[in-house]
Amino acid sequence: MKVLGKEVTAEKLLNFASMKWEQKRKQSRVLRKPVMCVTHPLELHQRRSAGQRIGLPAILAPRRQTVEETGYEPADDLIDKSLLAELQEVATARLAHENSTGDARRIKSKQYWSQLLRDEDRAASSIFVRFALQKPILQIVTSLFGQVPHLTILELALTRANEDPKGPVASQRWHYDLGDNRTIKLFTYLTDVRDDDDGPFIFIPHDPHKPRLPWFPVHKTDALVAPTGLLDRKMTVYGKAGTSFLIDTYNCLHCGSRLASGHQRLAAIVTYNTFCSWIPYNNRVAVDRPLDPLERMVLRV
Repeated sequence: MKVLGKEVTAEKLLNFASMKWEQKRKQSRVLRKPVMCVTHPLELHQRRSAGQRIGLPAILAPRRQTVEETGYEPADDLIDKSLLAELQEVATARLAHENSTGDARRIKSKQYWSQLLRDEDRAASSIFVRFALQKPILQIVTSLFGQVPHLTILELALTRANEDPKGPVASQRWHYDLGDNRTIKLFTYLTDVRDDDDGPFIFIPHDPHKPRLPWFPVHKTDALVAPTGLLDRKMTVYGKAGTSFLIDTYNCLHCGSRLASGHQRLAAIVTYNTFCSWIPYNNRVAVDRPLDPLERMVLRV
């Protein structure tokens, strides 16, 4: 069917409707931030004041600057080795259990992705929460945000090969994370990611002087991104189990979990946003130990 001389198909109409709906969602999300700042002025002031008191040690200033400029920074030397060893021990046992039982929760839209985090892992005393509260990481993120961050999402994500004949789907395609315009993630590989078969994280470094791709479609195919020339700048993060890095997933176009058949990747992923994020997150962390004021503020409990 032709309308005003242009070919119109059902697929084009559906895409158009989806684009309009996504635009409305974007507008409603963006409004939440100023509303939260106006309705919670005391919390905003406390977070900014606490951030100034925390400060940023001179030794971490270049690391913070790199994240600001490129959106990426290796973090192996920022991680507490004893916490990493404890996390690795728990994760290894969890992976062995999953491989023998297969009872982990899978995400409906991402059948290649299983969530191995359990309810008890959301207790403040758990290794997953303690790992997310490491001070050097919080100091860098606080400096970037200009306020103490909110720990919004904890994940222990197991990814396997996607057998979909359509190829990469969902987060395997290029996208920005759109929960907030201030988003930093701490990734820690808990299995070796030696080559492309192991599903490495792939991203385009942030360049403040170049425009972002449109928000819609949220998940973009390689074919859609290729004409922009961005794929010529892509970076791939390989590393042994224990490799950690910070990534700005709002400003860095990224994708991952493209594994070859028979491979799997386990990673701990911590997401930090502002308290006034576009999406109202609830990390569901239960307080079962004494928390200092900074920890309480980061967990927003």
